[in-house]
Amino acid sequence: RKQRILSAAFGFAAYLYRQNESIKQLLHNAQENRQTYNDKLQKLLSRYSKEGETVFEKVSDLNDYIGFSGIYVLCLDKLAKCYIGQASKSIRHRVIAHFSKPETQFDYLCDFRDVSGIYVLHVSDEFLDDVEQDCIAFMGGEHLLNACAGGKSIESVRGDDYNPDDYLLPPAIIRII
Repeated sequence: RKQRILSAAFGFAAYLYRQNESIKQLLHNAQENRQTYNDKLQKLLSRYSKEGETVFEKVSDLNDYIGFSGIYVLCLDKLAKCYIGQASKSIRHRVIAHFSKPETQFDYLCDFRDVSGIYVLHVSDEFLDDVEQDCIAFMGGEHLLNACAGGKSIESVRGDDYNPDDYLLPPAIIRII
């Protein structure tokens, strides 16, 4: 029994060390990529615009998004990365779930205090998957913490088979969404 406990403790310590090394690498890369991240984020926000103004809203109070469906962008400026997700019932509850019930590498690596900004896009439920996939494909892997292509797709954005062009929406479609 002691041997199993020691083995589990050692395994957990090794896991924490690897996570710490991953965070150190992310921080190092972030300093080099901050300007390209900011540029790419601004281009994503302006991709969804009406009359020259973005239709993404900068969130000042997450409580305003209870019962609100749409796309959200969690910005982690310190890492020069973002996470893009969707919520069909409540953006507030979905965002909080990332940090209260961690399920993904993003959830484990990041803390709510790391989030430097949140942007939200009103999208009807029928377009959620397509718009999420478009946003993820547009941001690209370098500045993205997502592991999958979004929507109902389980395709990895890090895999050799992933082609972002397959998920980008034509501008004419974006204008009517």
